[in-house]
Amino acid sequence: EDSSISVSGSPSVQAAEVVRTLAGLDENVTTDQITISSTDEQLIPTIQRHVQGHGVQTRFAGGNPVLQRQEALLLSSVAEFVSTRTFESYASLVRHPDIVDLLNIDSSVVQRLSKYSMAVVPNQVSTKHWFNPKESREDFSGLQSLHKKIIDLLAPCFKVERKPTSVDQSSTAIRAFLLSVYEDRALDREDPKLRTLQKIFGVVDRLDTISETICGQLGPLRVSEVLQILLSELNGVSIPDSNKLGAIDTVGWLEAIAIDTPHVIVVGMSADLVGGNDPSDAYFPDGLREALGLETINRRMARDAHAIVAMQKSRAHNGSITWIVGRKNTAGDPLTPSPL
Repeated sequence: EDSSISVSGSPSVQAAEVVRTLAGLDENVTTDQITISSTDEQLIPTIQRHVQGHGVQTRFAGGNPVLQRQEALLLSSVAEFVSTRTFESYASLVRHPDIVDLLNIDSSVVQRLSKYSMAVVPNQVSTKHWFNPKESREDFSGLQSLHKKIIDLLAPCFKVERKPTSVDQSSTAIRAFLLSVYEDRALDREDPKLRTLQKIFGVVDRLDTISETICGQLGPLRVSEVLQILLSELNGVSIPDSNKLGAIDTVGWLEAIAIDTPHVIVVGMSADLVGGNDPSDAYFPDGLREALGLETINRRMARDAHAIVAMQKSRAHNGSITWIVGRKNTAGDPLTPSPL
C-alpha cells in the first residue's frame, strides 16, 4: 500500500524516517522481530548512528569497515594536516574525539577556534608559531597553547614529512604517535576500538618488517605517503560487530531476501540496487554474459522482483514491511527510484 512507501531525501533524512517507522510499531514488538535492510551498505553507519542516538542498539552482520572507524579517520586527518598544513585540516584534527580526550580540549576553545577562522581567515597553520591578531574584539585565549600541544604531539611525524626517509622509519613515527594517543586507554577485549587498533598495528608491524631491498626500491617516502599506504592496506577490512543484547539486526539487500523476521524496513530502493543495475558493459555485453551463464540485467531484475513479492507476501497477515526510497546517496548524488 502507499502508506508503506515513503520518499526521503538525504541519507540522514532516510535514517530519521527509519526511526519514525520504528516508533510507529506496536509496543509489543520486540527487537528480535525487526530487521533493517539497506540496498546501499554505505548508508548503514548513518542509519545505525540515528537509531542508536534514540537509545536502540543495532548490529550489522557484515561488520564495521575499519576505514570508517574514528581511529583510522584520525590517521587520515594526520596525513592531511602534516602534508598540507591547511587550517581546515588542523581544525578537523583538533575536533577529533580522541584528540579532544587526549588533550582535554574544552568545548569553549573549539568555539573560539571557529570564531578565529571567521575573524582571521587563515590559509595555512605554521608549525613554529600561532598567529594572534593584534587588534580583535574576540577572545582567542587557549588557541596558542592548543596549537603548541598539537605540534608537539605530531613532532615525530613532521620530522619525517620534512625529510623523507625509509618506510620503516616512517612506520616508527606512526607507531609512536598511536601509542601517545592510545597507550593509556583501558580497553575491553570486545571493544571495537581495541579490534580496530589491532588491525592498524598489524599493518604497522608489516611495514616495520619490509626488507631493505624493497625499501631501497621504494626510496625515501614522506610520512603522509606511508600513512596513505597504511590506509590503503586497511581498505576492505572489517571488524565484527559486538554481540549486543536487544540489538536490531541491520543487513544488506541480498541478506534481507532470506530473513524471516515479521517486521522489515528497507532503505534505499534506488534504480541501482546493490551497487549498479547494469552488470555488463560495452566490452562484455549481456548476450555474452547470458551465454556464459553469468548475471545479466534481466536475471538481476527477476531476482529482485521475486524478492520484493516474496517479502511482501510472507508478511501480508503477520508483520509489516516498509520501503524508504532515497533521493540522494552518501555522496550527495541524486537517485531515481527502482522501477520495481
